Amino acid sequence: MRMRIDNAYMAGIVDGEGFFVIYKQQGSFLLPILSIFNTCKRLSIWMESKYGGNIQHHPERSDSTRVRKEGWMWWLSGEKRLHPVVSDLLPYLIIKEKQALVIHKLCLLLEQSRPQHKFDPEGQESLYKQIRVLNRGVSR
Repeated sequence: MRMRIDNAYMAGIVDGEGFFVIYKQQGSFLLPILSIFNTCKRLSIWMESKYGGNIQHHPERSDSTRVRKEGWMWWLSGEKRLHPVVSDLLPYLIIKEKQALVIHKLCLLLEQSRPQHKFDPEGQESLYKQIRVLNRGVSR
């Protein structure tokens, strides 16, 4: 019961503050990432304790055009670490559900292809393009 509550809470954080991306490296290597930036260190520590991942501190900074508050970036990357988390959050996501489904599909594709080294470049590229389009339209 407690884990369902944690997953629902985390899904709310992802819907409001999180973003899913697919990082393209060396032409064809794709890395799925879930990242959340917030100004509450305690929340980042909670996410790390429940779901793993990494935390990076971003000090307050200002330049001539804007001020950025001190904050913490929590992120989780790679299909082996991200896939179970996305699967747990999917039933509760509303705003980022479509992005999570793309990441879920990519994780499955990568998990299936790695042991046999049989990659599907067209399928991966299609998912990479889908997440980019979805991320442009989130706020609309």
